[in-house]
Amino acid sequence: MTYNYTQQASARFSLRSLFFLNILLLFITASLSAQSTATISIGDVEADIGEQVLVPLMFTVPGDFWTFQFRIKFDPSVVQLDDLENFHPDIGGVAKTVNNTEGVVTFNFLKFSPVNLPPNTKVFDMRFDYCSEWDDCLAAGGFSAVYFDPSYANQLADFDASFNPIYYPLNLVDGSVYSSESIYSLTLDLQGEGEVFVDGALYDGTSYYLNGTEVVLSASPSAGWLFTNWSGDLTGDENPVSITMDNDKSITAHFGSSELTITTLANPEEGGTVSGGGVYAPDDEVTVTASPNENYFFVNWTEHGDEVSTDPEYSFTALVDRTLTANFSLVQYTISASATPVAGGTVSGAGDYDHGSTVILNAIPNEGYDFVHWTENGSVVSANPEYSFVAEEDRTLVAHFELKSYEVSFSVINGNGTLDATTNGTTIESGMSLDHGSDVLFTAAPDEGYQVKQWTINGLAIAESSRNHKGLTFLYENLDQDITVTVKFEVISYTLTVLIDPAEAGSVGFDPDQEKYEAGDEIILTPYPNPGYTFDNWEKDGVVISTDDPFTYTMVAEDVTITSNFLIATYTIEATAGENGSINPSGDVVVNHGASQAFTITPDPGYHIADVLVDGASVGAVDS
Repeated sequence: MTYNYTQQASARFSLRSLFFLNILLLFITASLSAQSTATISIGDVEADIGEQVLVPLMFTVPGDFWTFQFRIKFDPSVVQLDDLENFHPDIGGVAKTVNNTEGVVTFNFLKFSPVNLPPNTKVFDMRFDYCSEWDDCLAAGGFSAVYFDPSYANQLADFDASFNPIYYPLNLVDGSVYSSESIYSLTLDLQGEGEVFVDGALYDGTSYYLNGTEVVLSASPSAGWLFTNWSGDLTGDENPVSITMDNDKSITAHFGSSELTITTLANPEEGGTVSGGGVYAPDDEVTVTASPNENYFFVNWTEHGDEVSTDPEYSFTALVDRTLTANFSLVQYTISASATPVAGGTVSGAGDYDHGSTVILNAIPNEGYDFVHWTENGSVVSANPEYSFVAEEDRTLVAHFELKSYEVSFSVINGNGTLDATTNGTTIESGMSLDHGSDVLFTAAPDEGYQVKQWTINGLAIAESSRNHKGLTFLYENLDQDITVTVKFEVISYTLTVLIDPAEAGSVGFDPDQEKYEAGDEIILTPYPNPGYTFDNWEKDGVVISTDDPFTYTMVAEDVTITSNFLIATYTIEATAGENGSINPSGDVVVNHGASQAFTITPDPGYHIADVLVDGASVGAVDS
């Protein structure tokens, strides 16, 4: 074992105490510098039985030291400390306190000059007596740790110039003393009444021996008992017998009564009969017989739960009382179950069953299938998916399933077209039945001028969000129910869109005013120009189609966009200037409704503007 121990200085030495090695050091508070770690180690030493052994104490100190104190412990049943010897010259001697009863020794050392040793220097040897108490030593395996007491204040110190102690952090490495030879234990146990002698002495507990020791065992039965055999690490019936201690051994001596009872039992009792049990003399040959009853078979003979024979006639030599059990088991039958078709469903409950037990088979149809019946050898045995019976023989049963079928009906509401249906490219008639999982394609053919208005399935309209909402075809995938599909047609109608150009010029009225119109409908379009605008014409696809106001348009079989064109109103401004000046622009100036027109008035040199008249009314002598 290796552990680190650090003692921090917390006091100052009393100088007077330096003269007493066995008195603990007293301290007052002192602040000391840190030191490098010192390693103190105890050697590992191999020893011969009954000999003395030297265990070294080694120092590796990274500087000077003056004093140390250690407490070392050991196993007193293995080693006893005799003395110290072989001191290093710089150490000279160490005070010690030894307690061999408890296995403890305390060392104290103080020198009045510093000691400095090379790394890994032996300070002294501890001389131990090894295995002086033979039995106790062997019981401990001949091993003793020699280690530093971790609960003790183990210390190694230097002093500074003021004679304050400076403690080294310690790395303490434990050692040991161990036998040079292997030591093995011998443990004996008794079954029955008797005694065992070891080398002529009555066995009274585990004993220990060196490797290779020859030991004689002798079994002595009590009155009315016989020695039968050894078991464990020794087998056979030799008595007495010699063994060699080459490892730990655990041996049992067995003793049997001079009258041996062989008891036979049947398990279960109704499973069969047994014979051959009774009272026998030792070494008699015994044969026990097991005979199974009807619907049972023999399994094995067991003793204390362990199998001893699989033969219904079991023979052996009577050595001890024995209780033997003949085990029987009910005859078992194999019940097999399968599904047809395999995709139609699953079955459960098959397996091996004891004679007379109840078997419950279950047939579970898969999606799209129905259970039909159970058959055996081609004959129907049950129409119930849960089929139960008593196991009396091997049986093979088949669960039959059939694919579900659904009725498909379809029709047109209120005429104006036709509706057909196909599956896998084959046309079907309304009211026919199709297999589960079939795909059915419905195709609507509206009369001319008509289109699909609405599909329904089982009375529910297909959602407007469906891509088949008004399509000519509708696909019903993976048929899983009876379905009724209908389609309704409606007359095709178209949108009439009128654009205003320019957009702010006015509006157009519709008569009749509705979202859509059928081909041939007449719509009266009336333009309503805003102030400052006049109606011009009607235009379609870039071509003027009419200047009528109002205009009657006959709807064609398509969506139509017409543009109503308006013209903005214009006004003429006559601009003139008197003599001796000019106005720009002059003459007739045309201006759109709502627009502004600027005029610049310029007098000739030496003249000025006298007045400006607009429609005869003066606006003042303005120049623009």
